[in-house]
Amino acid sequence: MPNSASISDHNDNQAAGETFGISRRALVLPIAANDVLWSALAVWAYFSRGAGSQVFSLSVIVLAASSLGLVVFALARMSAGAVTPLQAGLLVRGGMFSGTEAMLPWGLIRQAEMKRGIGGRLAGSGTLVLRLSTGQTFAVADLASPDTVLAAVLAGWQREETEVLEALGVKKRRANADANADSGQVRRAG
Repeated sequence: MPNSASISDHNDNQAAGETFGISRRALVLPIAANDVLWSALAVWAYFSRGAGSQVFSLSVIVLAASSLGLVVFALARMSAGAVTPLQAGLLVRGGMFSGTEAMLPWGLIRQAEMKRGIGGRLAGSGTLVLRLSTGQTFAVADLASPDTVLAAVLAGWQREETEVLEALGVKKRRANADANADSGQVRRAG
């Protein structure tokens, strides 16, 4: 596995070669929601049924076990998914279960889309979906600073197109990429 740059949750000024990693907030929110839910049930059971009740005991056991499980999952997930824009293309490291790592040349990527559900909006994260000219699809979930990631993909396409045009002797030409900020999609013409 190639050694990439450090993963950061603050991706506002990322240069080529730096890694866009998993959002810390996307990992912490499920833990917080779990803890609030089971703690509220434990408090209710304690005051309404007493410390010796089965509901109280069960809620404390589930709180401890689920919190521990979610923390372990979050720690494993932190290093699992990442996207690194490089000069030659996009280095994509998939989820912790797939173990996918691929170097995708800019010319191979035909569409990039950032999807955000309710959890992604709350956490400020998104899932980058890349569709390749070969028909394959890559997805990296819970990326921090999703708009910045999408802008990095667009910049990579434009940089690659400029290099190709310069090699062909063409002086000026607009990039054939269209960014639609409302839908969170970037499509490459061609």
